Amino acid sequence: MPQQSGDREVPHRHVWSNVYRWLRRGRIDRLCSSGNTEVREDLVDMKMAWITKDLKVNGANRITLEVASGMQRLGWDSRLFIDREAECVESWLPTDVPIEPVEQLFDFSPDVAVSTYFTTFPILHSLRDTLLLVQYIYTNYDRDGMTSDPRLPLINDAMRDESSQKVVVSFYLQHWLRLKGVGSHVVQPGLSPEAFFPNHGRDRLAFRVLIEGDLRPEKRVSDAYALVPHDISVWGLGQVDHRNRAQRMWILPPQHLLQEIYSSCDVMVKLVRKEGHPLTMLEAMACGVVPLCSDDGGHLDYCVDGFNCLVVQDESKVPELIKTLRDDEALRLRLSHNAIATARTFSWAQTVNRFASLIGELSRR
Repeated sequence: MPQQSGDREVPHRHVWSNVYRWLRRGRIDRLCSSGNTEVREDLVDMKMAWITKDLKVNGANRITLEVASGMQRLGWDSRLFIDREAECVESWLPTDVPIEPVEQLFDFSPDVAVSTYFTTFPILHSLRDTLLLVQYIYTNYDRDGMTSDPRLPLINDAMRDESSQKVVVSFYLQHWLRLKGVGSHVVQPGLSPEAFFPNHGRDRLAFRVLIEGDLRPEKRVSDAYALVPHDISVWGLGQVDHRNRAQRMWILPPQHLLQEIYSSCDVMVKLVRKEGHPLTMLEAMACGVVPLCSDDGGHLDYCVDGFNCLVVQDESKVPELIKTLRDDEALRLRLSHNAIATARTFSWAQTVNRFASLIGELSRR
C-alpha cells in the first residue's frame, strides 16, 4: 500500500492515483493491510477495555464488536463497557464479548483501554494506571453537517490529546488527522467472506439500483433517490423512502439477509462524503455490486474509479452513469469482477492481527 514516508506531505489525490496504478499492475492481494501481523506472546492474557456509548446497529459498533471479539479469541480478556443502557446486540450481531456498564470499568483495571466514540474520550483520562490508552476513530468529525456542531471544539481537543494513541479505520482519516497535525495508525476494518459473496444464479434480466443510508442529512439518501432515473428499479436499505421510489425496502435487516439483498442488485448509489470506512459498500462489492460513489471519503481506500467502481465528480451526471452501467454489460461485469476481487482482500482475522500487532508495537514504546 502506498505510504507517506518521513515528514514529507503527499497530496491525498496523488496517493490514490498511485493506488490505482498499483492495482492495475495486479497487486491487489495486499490492498487492505501491511506490516507485521505477528502477535506477541507476552501480551496474551492482558486485559482490554472497549469503551463505547451504546450498541446501536451501525458500522462503528460492528467494527468494535468484531475486533473486541477477535482479541478475545487471541487470548486477551477483552470486554465492552457501555456508557449508557445498551440495546441487545444478539439480534443483529452475536458476540461472545462480555458487555458491562461503564461503572465497572475501574474495578476491571484494564491494561489497554480503547475509546470508540468522542463522548467516551474523557473516560480514558481517569484510567491513570492503564498501560496504553487508545482512541479508535471511525469517522471524520469535520464532515458535512457537523462543521457548526457546538461539540466540535471538544472533539478537536480530544484529537490533540497526547496521552492517547490514535488508531483510524482508513488512510483517508489518517490524512485528515495529519492536516490537523495529529499522528495516527491505520487498522482497516475487515469483511466476513463466508457471509458476503456473489450469487451468480440471480436473474440478470432485472437491472437494479440499491440505495443505503439513514435519514441524517449528511448521508445524502434523498439526493441519491432523486438522481435515479424513473424507469430503473430501486431497492432501499436502512432508511425510510419518503419519495416512494423503492420497490422493496429493509430497515435494519438481520445480517444473514444482507447477502441476498446485495446479490439482487447491480449498482449501489452512495453519495455520502467524508465517511471513515463505509462497511456496507465493501460488503456490497463482495457480492458483485458496482459502487457509484462520491469523490471524498474513506471508501476511496478501496474504491478506484474505472477499476472497481465509478467515482462521481459531478452529481448531475449520476443518471447518465446509472444508464451507462445498465446498458454497457461488459463495463458493468468488469467493474463487478474487480469489486469482488478487491473485497476478497479484506478479512476480520487480518484486521484483528494487525490491531494486536500494533498494540504490541505501541506497548514497547
